[in-house]
Amino acid sequence: MKRTMATQWRAGRGSLRWAGRALLGIFLLGGDLLAADVTLRQGLNGYTGTTDAWVDESGHGRNYGGSVQLDIRYDMNDGGFNEDHALLRFNLPSLTSGGVSAATLNLYYEYAGSMQNDNATGIRPWRVNAGKSWFENVYDGTDENQGVNWEYYDQYQVNTWTNQAGGWDDRTDDGNGTNKIKDDDGTPPDAVAPLNWVSFNVQPSVSQWNGGAANNGFLLYSSSFQGGGTAVYGRFTSRNSSDAAHRPTLAITYQNAHINWSGASSGAWDTTTDNWSVGGYLGRFGTGDSPTFADGPSNRTITVTGGGVTVGAMTVNSSADYAFSGGAINGPGGLSKTGSGTLALNAANGYSGITTVGSGRLSVSANNALGTAAAGTTVSSGAQLELSGGVAYSTAEALTLSGGGISNTGALYSSGGTSSWAGNVTLDGSAYIGVASGAGLTVTGAFDGGNLYKVGGGTLTLGGSSGNTYGGGTYVDSGTLVLAKSSGDAVHNSPLQIGTGSGAVTVRLDASNQIADAATVTVNSGSQLNLNGYNETIGALTLSNATVATGGGTLTLGGDVTSSSTSAISGGALDLYGFERTFTVTETLTVSASVTGGTSDLIKAGGGTLILTGDNSYAGETEVSAGAVRLGHSNALGSTAGGTVVSSGARLEMQAGAIPIEVGDEALILNGGGGGGGALCSLSGTDNRWAGDITLATHSTVGVDGGTLTLTGVLGGGGGMGKVGAGTLRLEGDASNTYAGATDVQLGTLVLANTAGNAVPGNLDIGNGDPGTTENVWLAGDEQVDDSATVTLQSDGWLYLDEFSETVGGIAGEGSVHLGTGGVLTVNGVADSVFDGRMAGKAGALHKQGPAVLTLTSPASDYAGGTWVGAGTLVAGNAAALGIGTVTVGGGRLIVAAGVTLGNDVVFSSGTVGGNGAFGAPLEIPAGGTAAPGDSIGLLTAEAGLGFGDGAVYEWEFDDGGADLLAVAGQLRMADSPATVIRTIRLGGSSLPPELTLFTFDELSGAGPDDRLGWTVTGALAGYQAQVAGDGRSIFLIPGGIIPEPATLALLALLAAFRPRRRG
Repeated sequence: MKRTMATQWRAGRGSLRWAGRALLGIFLLGGDLLAADVTLRQGLNGYTGTTDAWVDESGHGRNYGGSVQLDIRYDMNDGGFNEDHALLRFNLPSLTSGGVSAATLNLYYEYAGSMQNDNATGIRPWRVNAGKSWFENVYDGTDENQGVNWEYYDQYQVNTWTNQAGGWDDRTDDGNGTNKIKDDDGTPPDAVAPLNWVSFNVQPSVSQWNGGAANNGFLLYSSSFQGGGTAVYGRFTSRNSSDAAHRPTLAITYQNAHINWSGASSGAWDTTTDNWSVGGYLGRFGTGDSPTFADGPSNRTITVTGGGVTVGAMTVNSSADYAFSGGAINGPGGLSKTGSGTLALNAANGYSGITTVGSGRLSVSANNALGTAAAGTTVSSGAQLELSGGVAYSTAEALTLSGGGISNTGALYSSGGTSSWAGNVTLDGSAYIGVASGAGLTVTGAFDGGNLYKVGGGTLTLGGSSGNTYGGGTYVDSGTLVLAKSSGDAVHNSPLQIGTGSGAVTVRLDASNQIADAATVTVNSGSQLNLNGYNETIGALTLSNATVATGGGTLTLGGDVTSSSTSAISGGALDLYGFERTFTVTETLTVSASVTGGTSDLIKAGGGTLILTGDNSYAGETEVSAGAVRLGHSNALGSTAGGTVVSSGARLEMQAGAIPIEVGDEALILNGGGGGGGALCSLSGTDNRWAGDITLATHSTVGVDGGTLTLTGVLGGGGGMGKVGAGTLRLEGDASNTYAGATDVQLGTLVLANTAGNAVPGNLDIGNGDPGTTENVWLAGDEQVDDSATVTLQSDGWLYLDEFSETVGGIAGEGSVHLGTGGVLTVNGVADSVFDGRMAGKAGALHKQGPAVLTLTSPASDYAGGTWVGAGTLVAGNAAALGIGTVTVGGGRLIVAAGVTLGNDVVFSSGTVGGNGAFGAPLEIPAGGTAAPGDSIGLLTAEAGLGFGDGAVYEWEFDDGGADLLAVAGQLRMADSPATVIRTIRLGGSSLPPELTLFTFDELSGAGPDDRLGWTVTGALAGYQAQVAGDGRSIFLIPGGIIPEPATLALLALLAAFRPRRRG
């Protein structure tokens, strides 16, 4: 026979195939592939599921399962069509599909036997009946005892074909197609010549198997004959042939198949590339198929080619990452994302089903990447929808979120750039939205559902024109939340919680009325509610080391305020809304916004401090029931109409800056001592003033920590008055005060300056017995104290008459009396007054013995017996004031006034030395002794050296402009011990003075240059340390842990050298 290569072109799947060299598969004329396509051939892509056998009618008992050929014969002289035939079976894919739309069996025609030119014989595949599962075996006619043959179909030749007729009676006609074969130069036009593929439509039988029928393969018989002669046959390549390219082939097209990505060839997703596992066998995607992308494939960066693909539904279930780009993924179904990996959709898609993110991350970087908006997107708890690269997702895709996403970074997460989302969002339970640091996300759709959590360091903006209606709370755990609805609420319900206490978080308004009026707001540590100049109404407000910044806007309170740690409300206005509002403060809350609200009462509760620094206008009563209210503005208490009540243990404080606080005609009721600091307390201010009448309901204290507080109203009531604090209280009324109790000056200075009547209506007690403090009473006019009163001066109390006259019932104690240059103290018959020392003053001579304060300013003092200050305070206002004797200080306070050099020998065992003058004799500060330069801030000079003993105390005062200094001419003898205490006191201001020098000296004993001293620093600069300068001529304070460079020490030493120093 002729073995010339036939050349034939066949059309299939919209392309032309070389029929003599390549597998033909399914032929669909025109258009693209409509479903999944799989080609099965032994050895192709690893397929091993083909079995076949030639059944020889002449060798009934022989098995030809291992033959390399399949013969199909027609013989009219013998069995006719029931002659030599072929058995052929393919293991089929196992998959879910909508059915088999096409199936083609292709046999390679090798040889024409006994054919004339006009011959053609038909061949047809039948389906082998159920129950006839035949066994191929491996023989080629060499064994008669095993495998399928004409008589038997099983391995061990026990089970026979019906009638032992080779399967002729064990076949079913499903209506499969036929084809004809001819000789090399045969003339029948509809027949196939040798060396070509012969194709058969076997879709009916394959559909039966796909539907569940037993797959026992095909029986291929001759089915027709034409032309001369009586017997012909055709020989076909079997699956055992070494010619792998021409082995029997079955090409199947599945409709709407569920197939799996293999990526065997590339990352291209189209309808022409064998990149798919179709039931376990390599195949192609077809329109309408439902693909699954799982773990395993190496090509996971996928390009959808051409005009896109159409799917039934799509599933990505992988712990590895997949990325899709190129054309669109279309179709009526949805997309299901599961597995821990990331699925990136980088192009717009057109599928219309729901997108479900069950686990892992779905990342989109293009609008419509989630298909049409018809069915929306759902993100399950633990999964994440990521908006990548600043995508503007302008399609109104409905989105349902649940849970915290991956590692609580957000069920919806913006990873970079500024992204946007236009669709509505449903919060299923509690849902997190995360925005990476430096990134932004704007959601213009409306929220409904449960709780919203904002996480990540970036900015989430709730915008759009439709109000949110979700019924849960809003929790901003990190970053910034911007509220920018053009209508309706951005935050619809309680609570709005800003921050968790572990980082700075901001909620900012970009429009007014963003928060539901009744919503409670909590701002935690380091975080802020920023009205940004807009107006907002809320319910209760809770602050914890947090701020509310209103800008130029107004925050209207629909509830009370609770504050812990250090918090603030600043900016425009805080409206109390016409109702009583309670501010419960446990530490410090500063309200610099203007407090308004008509007749609203303001109640201060809690042990902390409420600081009001705004120009307030509310007209209700202010009640300080606990803790403190601190005034930083003259109108801090609003209108004077309502008055102020301070309960026992509570405080009303005044803290002025450069401008004094001058409260108008505000009635004030005081109870108690304010916890020690004064029920009314001026913390700072050079001349704070209170013009209203004050009722002392019980014994009440007024404190002045710094500067001066002047009271010009009438002080009445059944209680007494105590003065505390190191500052000055000035009584300057134009009528007698009438309170029934005593007046005690426990700390600081009381100035009596009434223009008419007595400033002090009863007994006057000065001092508290603490040698570390100072209590003063100054007269600024004649007869300020009731004539029958007893004046008692403790060891730390001073009574300054200055140039005025005063009559009292008696004087006692261990304090000091300063007569000035012309003052006269008259003791009116209650008890003898004994002072240990001399009083200053030219107008009278009072001998002070006992525990009183003795102030000497007279230049005529010349006694030689010495001066003893056993308690209280001794003030030397002149160089000769103490005579020529030795001054012994044994527990009181010795003050040398400015410009005075005290030449007396001084024996110092305990107490305090200070002032702005100088000691001309050697001076020793012993253990427990205190050196306090200046009267307030000043310079104290030791002209003949100074000993600073182990356990001595240096009281060092400072403010913004300067600080105390001890200047030692000669040697400073010191003990480097933690028992030595530097007590630092801030007298005003908020910053440090230009220099922090404690001592200057010519020579130092007890430490060397650059030494850091072990002294203990307490008070305002607690934690600082004392350091000897590099030149060994000064000692200064440095913050704890700081080690100055040598050059710094030298500079400090140089500065110290230029300080003014007194010389004898």
